[in-house]
Amino acid sequence: MIFIPVRINTLRPGHAVNFDVFIKIGERYIHYIRKTDPFDGDRIKSLKTKGVSKLYIPREGEVDYLKYLDEGLGELKNVKIDIRERSLFAQDSLITAAENAQASIASTETYRQSEQRILSVAEFLYGEKNALHEMLSSGVAKDIYEHSSHVSTLALKLASKVGITAEKDLKPLGMAALLHDIGKEGSGLDPLLPREKLDPEQLKVYRGHPERAVTMIQDKAHIGGEVVEMILNHEEIGAGVGFPGKKHLARLSLSQQVLNLCNEYDRMCNVNGTSPLEAIKQFRFDKIGLFDLKLIDQLAAILKV
Repeated sequence: MIFIPVRINTLRPGHAVNFDVFIKIGERYIHYIRKTDPFDGDRIKSLKTKGVSKLYIPREGEVDYLKYLDEGLGELKNVKIDIRERSLFAQDSLITAAENAQASIASTETYRQSEQRILSVAEFLYGEKNALHEMLSSGVAKDIYEHSSHVSTLALKLASKVGITAEKDLKPLGMAALLHDIGKEGSGLDPLLPREKLDPEQLKVYRGHPERAVTMIQDKAHIGGEVVEMILNHEEIGAGVGFPGKKHLARLSLSQQVLNLCNEYDRMCNVNGTSPLEAIKQFRFDKIGLFDLKLIDQLAAILKV
């Protein structure tokens, strides 16, 4: 049996599941919730208190899980549900999407569904004043998928601040943010190990991850050239000091600049062990010459309590 990970906050107490849920203990997958059983939300709460962040479902249950996920995304506007609960759900939806990116890009249908989920989260971020802070409140990303979700969250919120609001622009930005580090998978490197700590050979492998990502997605026509370009260019900063093309960031699209700024911001948070809600002053000091100052100020504005 093949299992896929789902983040725990996407399982909503009080809402029955129609798919089997497993917990991984060592190398074994143990049946935790059966789709024929009542859904006991207290069991999920107990796992959260123990620091469990994800569970697993069989691959054949993915369609039912995604329907369940979409029902939850439809509840993001429901103000009767606590903002904290909705924010955790939105954040874990992005993390799950990033962790299962290969499935998300497999076909036109699954990709379009992923785009719609991005739009649901974007609308939530725009409509709820405290959504960004709640979604980033867990602090430093613990893995590459949380990093991708942080970048997506920041980019979608910053986009609204700088006038990127059309669906045709939000969908490629959100998907590029989710997929930007897909080229790190299978590289043999710790995806979150700062490049500052890599030896020359490791750094060479690291610097190849944007191009590796492109080789993984460029034959999928449904993804589109804009997303491919944004992923290829997501490490470009300043006036030609990034990689792989040493491009001048100011000459690239505004969406690209938003993505690259948010990616470098969360990367710095990971390097320094600083929460994304607390690092903007240090970022401004360290990176002021590498990004448009107005964009940094706009990022600071959305992070301000």
